Amino acid sequence: PSHAGSQASYEGLLNMIKLRDYLGNQPTAILIDAANEIITTLKDDTLRDPERHTTISKLLTGKATRAAGALSTDKYALLVAFGKRLDDYDVTHTKQDGDDVPEVDDEMGVAVVFDDSDEEGEEGNALEE
Repeated sequence: PSHAGSQASYEGLLNMIKLRDYLGNQPTAILIDAANEIITTLKDDTLRDPERHTTISKLLTGKATRAAGALSTDKYALLVAFGKRLDDYDVTHTKQDGDDVPEVDDEMGVAVVFDDSDEEGEEGNALEE
């Protein structure tokens, strides 16, 4: 968020999804990713409101909108209000040549653990020869 109004809305959205009824006590990275997914869904012009509501309900509760324990209409309306106040959110970045490209998180990775026990034994044998 680039200004105070957007920052307040973003924080309100984060605080709402941190509630025990939704994502609860999750790591900050998960909450931020969920908030970004919700904002992207709210800003998606190809979706209609019922589809947005269902998508967000499944994300937060794992349930479709008509199921017990799903995201209520009132809570969805609150999320929509937060989304409307986020007027500086853009789902794409513009490259230097002007083409829009989707945002890519280059810092995201997968932890890989290598088992060095076999290699160490082979290296030790190779040095002894």
